[in-house]
Amino acid sequence: MLCGSGVGTSQLLKSRIKNIYPELEILDAFSIYDISESFLKSHGVDYILSTVPVDGFSVPTIEVSPFLNKEDRNKINHMINDYRERYISSFKMVGPSLEDVIPEHHIQTHIKATSRNEAIKKSVQTLVDADHVNKQYGDEIVDHLDKFGPYMVIGPNIALLHSNFENVNVPVSMSIVHFEDGIDFGHERFDPVKVVVILATSQPQIHLNALGQLSQIIMNEENRNEMIKGNKERILQLIKTVSQNEEGV
Repeated sequence: MLCGSGVGTSQLLKSRIKNIYPELEILDAFSIYDISESFLKSHGVDYILSTVPVDGFSVPTIEVSPFLNKEDRNKINHMINDYRERYISSFKMVGPSLEDVIPEHHIQTHIKATSRNEAIKKSVQTLVDADHVNKQYGDEIVDHLDKFGPYMVIGPNIALLHSNFENVNVPVSMSIVHFEDGIDFGHERFDPVKVVVILATSQPQIHLNALGQLSQIIMNEENRNEMIKGNKERILQLIKTVSQNEEGV
């Protein structure tokens, strides 16, 4: 935060910011004469809030009044939203796409199972056959569900099953298995589970791109229903579309 001296209006602005926007990390209040481009870069400053006109810095500057009137708050709200969107966008290309980690042979539809554990075993088996996970991976998933309940059932008729890194042999892999009759996972609202997605990853964050693309499909009711119906060709098309379209499906 800047002002002419660093001891007056910028300090007042600092206090107002702390009260209204506690989520913002404030470096400090400075005089405009005390900072430089190298100082801003070395301290990782994202934005400058200033009560005086500022020019000549690469860091975006927002000029506001010390009392943060409604117009000033609108500027800051826009700044926060813009930063949030850029932060989200930065994850879009982290790691392989959904299409990369779910090839056609990782998708099975209209499968039958008589119990939750059988459904888990069948869902994991594709990745076991590909040597992407060890056979113990399914046992770990069962153990987690037994211990913590059906928390991996993430939406109506859909479960995202995953476990620890130890039994994963590749950076990231996924499979989708559709169960024709649905499986009881013990979830009060989202049973029966008709689509089981297996996520296996051995490296933190490398799966974020693919997982984000999957979430775009699931959050769209029409597309989610296509998965629940077990339309394999449509599922493949949804995966292809979301993987190639930065704006999603």
